[in-house]
Amino acid sequence: MRTISERISALTQLGFFGLVKLLFDHPLTICAVYALLIYYLPLSGWLVVGSIALCIFAHEAGHMFSARMQGYPVENFSVGLPSKWVLKLGNFRGTSIQVTPYWFMGGYVDPDLRGAPFWRMAIVMLSGVAVNLLISIALFSAGYAITGKRVVLDKQPVIVELSKNVDIARSAGMRENDLVLKVNRKQMDDYRQFAFELAAHKNETVKLEVLRRNETKEIWLIPTEQGQIGVNLGTAEGAVVFESVSMNEAIAVGFERTGITLKHTGEKLLEMLHLKDVPPETKPNGNRMHGLVAVVDLGSQALSYGIAQFMFVVAVINANLFLTNLLPLPILDGGQLLLLGFQKWRGQAFSEKVNSIIEKFCIYLMLVLLVVGVYNDIFYRLKF
Repeated sequence: MRTISERISALTQLGFFGLVKLLFDHPLTICAVYALLIYYLPLSGWLVVGSIALCIFAHEAGHMFSARMQGYPVENFSVGLPSKWVLKLGNFRGTSIQVTPYWFMGGYVDPDLRGAPFWRMAIVMLSGVAVNLLISIALFSAGYAITGKRVVLDKQPVIVELSKNVDIARSAGMRENDLVLKVNRKQMDDYRQFAFELAAHKNETVKLEVLRRNETKEIWLIPTEQGQIGVNLGTAEGAVVFESVSMNEAIAVGFERTGITLKHTGEKLLEMLHLKDVPPETKPNGNRMHGLVAVVDLGSQALSYGIAQFMFVVAVINANLFLTNLLPLPILDGGQLLLLGFQKWRGQAFSEKVNSIIEKFCIYLMLVLLVVGVYNDIFYRLKF
């Protein structure tokens, strides 16, 4: 049995990288991480974590199937960050499918692209982000097919008060704060038009469509000879309604929302890198980088509002995966593609020493980003 001094000496010979890897893979570290997850995460939180893992799985599957379809072998398909602890799930046509303890924080595949032309390498590298982009569009489209399209009403007539003298509206079931959408299927743009329609149908049965707490209701009533129903009207500026859309319209909105999300994410990245001025109305912590805790918090809150809102959050996650993976960092697809292109241009691969430096840089960068994200999650919690 080694003495304490011998153990300390062995640890110092590992270097910083070796110490980090040893700590990262230590059973006590893994147990502590899972203990915290089990203690803090509610059921909705686990659903969010599982959804993130599925997004990563889909991303890596895009790489694998793209490589295999072009005839390039893939030795390993792993869900989770690299670790010495690996659970092998089986073999799929020569590819070992495995899961590591940190299955909710990343993944990787290792296609053998030696001798492949650069354009084929680019297809394999970009297939992962392409899958995330398609998932984002599909989830946004499906979500809007469920909820309908959000429409802001600027001059919609609203019931401010019910009269005590004329009780037609009250008896018919109208309530204060009801938004009048239609009269006999005719869209109402303001309260003057609504009053005109009532006056045009004196002593006639009129069908009203009103919005009450995001629910549309039909109300039938008969105005008096003066065209009155017993209400005081106002204007509900900024009122929000959801209009049902066809599948084609939902897909169009899905493309639109994905584009808006990518634009917003790109602007935030530029602001974080101080390449763009931060708007003065931005929240103090709005441009800080956050990690898994903040994403789980946001997803859990969205899930409490319904499955469609949760689908929107997962769509945003996939859009962010698409854009961030294209950044020219060696740890990401964009950086890997840049390195492969540089090696193709110079006509030879990097030496083992250079590859080792790049690998260590990637690991250090990943750890720094992980620590910064967790730190911001704890000390600068976002309010969604």
